[in-house]
Amino acid sequence: MKRTFSEFCLPFIFFANITFAGNTSNHFPVNWTGTDHIIKGEYNTALQHVLKDTSCEDSLAKFFKLAYIHKNLKNHSKALFLYRLTAGKSEIIAPLAYKYIGEIEQELGRTENSLSAYRAVLQYQLPNRYKYFIFEKIRSVLETDTTNIINSPWLEEYRKWAVSQEKISFSIADHIDTLASQKKWSAIDSLLNITKLKGDEGCRIAAIIYNANPQISDLKGSSFFSLALASFSCKQWKSTSQFLTLSKNSKDFINTVSQRSFHYLETQLSYQEKKYQKVVSLGKDYIKKHGNDPDLIMSIARSYRNIGKPKESNYWYDLYTKLFPSHSRSQEIVWLKAWQMEDRNLWTQAATHYREIITKYPKGKRVDESHLRHALCYYRIGQFDSAFTFLERFTKYNPNSSFFLAGCYWKAKCLLALKKQDDARQTFRNIILTEPHDYYAHRSSQQLAIPGDTVVGVISDTAFDLNNTLLWLDSISPSNLKKTLTHIDSINYLRGLHFTSIGAVESADFFLEPLELSYPGNLVLQFKLALAFTVSDAPAQAYRIARRLAWRIPQDKRSNLPGTVYSLLYPSFYSVDILKEARSRNVDPLLVSAVIRQESIFNSTIVSPAGAIGLMQIMPYTGEYIAKKLGEKYVKDSLSCPGSNIRFGIYYLKELLDRFGNDKVMTLASYNAGPHNAEKWYKRNKDREFDLFVEDIGFTETRNYVKKVLGNYWTYQQLIKNSFFSYEQSGKNHFILNSLIQNNISEKQN
Repeated sequence: MKRTFSEFCLPFIFFANITFAGNTSNHFPVNWTGTDHIIKGEYNTALQHVLKDTSCEDSLAKFFKLAYIHKNLKNHSKALFLYRLTAGKSEIIAPLAYKYIGEIEQELGRTENSLSAYRAVLQYQLPNRYKYFIFEKIRSVLETDTTNIINSPWLEEYRKWAVSQEKISFSIADHIDTLASQKKWSAIDSLLNITKLKGDEGCRIAAIIYNANPQISDLKGSSFFSLALASFSCKQWKSTSQFLTLSKNSKDFINTVSQRSFHYLETQLSYQEKKYQKVVSLGKDYIKKHGNDPDLIMSIARSYRNIGKPKESNYWYDLYTKLFPSHSRSQEIVWLKAWQMEDRNLWTQAATHYREIITKYPKGKRVDESHLRHALCYYRIGQFDSAFTFLERFTKYNPNSSFFLAGCYWKAKCLLALKKQDDARQTFRNIILTEPHDYYAHRSSQQLAIPGDTVVGVISDTAFDLNNTLLWLDSISPSNLKKTLTHIDSINYLRGLHFTSIGAVESADFFLEPLELSYPGNLVLQFKLALAFTVSDAPAQAYRIARRLAWRIPQDKRSNLPGTVYSLLYPSFYSVDILKEARSRNVDPLLVSAVIRQESIFNSTIVSPAGAIGLMQIMPYTGEYIAKKLGEKYVKDSLSCPGSNIRFGIYYLKELLDRFGNDKVMTLASYNAGPHNAEKWYKRNKDREFDLFVEDIGFTETRNYVKKVLGNYWTYQQLIKNSFFSYEQSGKNHFILNSLIQNNISEKQN
């Protein structure tokens, strides 16, 4: 096909493999004019902006964008003309344009024309996900087509895909759902007899039958027990209990269900139901009849702990470590003992247990943190030399540990206690240079500020424009990992960018996500992908790539990041909604962004394994409570809506801030672990200095969560003082946008 340089808004040499290291002024061969309005659905306004833009008057990129606008304005004839024009002149845009031609033709009821367009798409070499996306389009057309076109040779690959999809979509759960609605229990019993209930399918089957409300005589005892096991694996305690009861009461229970397995499940269910006395009774009886079991011994120990009998609890914990010394839970038991000693201010005994973890379980997941807490025990009793020695050894031999910065920070605190002020200051400065936006870097800055040292919080070179940023990223990329794009990947990169320029994020991701995964060492490419998704208002995709970029930047280069990079790492996505709600409730909007960055990584549809939903990860029962407080009708789906989720989350944050006197540590601990736990930790540790108070938060997850959110918050506070950072741009920082606009102007003038 004939191609000219005018097919792009910016000049670009099509057949060259893209290295991104040379002429960086050509980094975006698309134009962002009108993109914002397209994303908002303001198509008439977008049309006016694009028509008035003279920076690339006759470019095919401009025609492609105009076609998309006309398509959404239902100006079908204009859209089809422009799409056919771009498809005929650009091999890059063609499979994108033909996709939209197919959609328009289908909407107009011209099925043969629609299929012809989709056939044209498939002539190109495409990522599999995009190809399957087109197959879905073809299937939707064929569902309404009455011709024999399904037998056409060009549909052979589609037919193979359709057959595979039918196999995937076949579901025993669907079949059982139908049978349950008809009360055909005999047929269900036969299916359960030959089906292993596991995973999501097993969970669904158990839920279907539970909701069908079976009676004792409907299924065999073994079937009820299988359903109980499936429900237990899905953490559905109510249905587990119901199925266990039905199983036990069935006529064939003794002959069809293993008494040992039933006894075991009944004991474990009792623990989940918090029937701790029953756990102790059933567990001991099980061990007497069937022998020791690690899970039940652990449940008995925990049950005694939960009913306030530490002596009995420790007996069973000790039994566990004696019988199963190499099991990972044995390390957890020693860890728990150490925490119990710390709770009682028995620092020497706690240190002994931490030392036991370090020596007995050198590969366990608690080892690195045990090094830190072992040293802290000596810090607490004033043996600062010993604490420093332990930390010095740990940081020397574990520079890649996630607790390395914590070790360095507490080394500096030991030096302060030993009156070695200069050494302490230098250690604090080294932490800041290593990871300037980490919790411990901010605490180091705060420590340095106490004696009056001049401290720069977030060090950033604001002289970096977009071109210089790309050159810098290219210069720091590890040479052994810096792959250049292949010919077809270069083409797919451009196709993805054209989709981002019209806000078609999901379609863009078909082309760009494979590049993100295939070129992890190409930092320039990673930056460009994150930037493209940022400008096209795709927070989840933009931040997904940006945070991976942060991990890939060499550690010795992180002390002076360009402002452009910081703008991607700490975005202001959803700031319009955040500012509105935060101001109305007198909550710092930066704290809200800090929470969202940690909770959901700006993914509004994310659901945690525990069931927390959306940007601020709100549990459904918490959402129902907040809705009642706000006088709103609770709808679970609203938690996936960014605006509603933010409103609910800010309301809850404000409630916690008020409850804890604006104490952010307590508020964040409570947000993560619940007010009851936070109050318990406060009561126990309220007289301790700030750093020890944070280190003594009782849950590992919550302790790390508080540190990460505070690190986010303090970084946002530093960034907002810089001219390059504008919080009110809803993620699209003016520093970035100005760079893009300026780049387009320069190209036009040249």
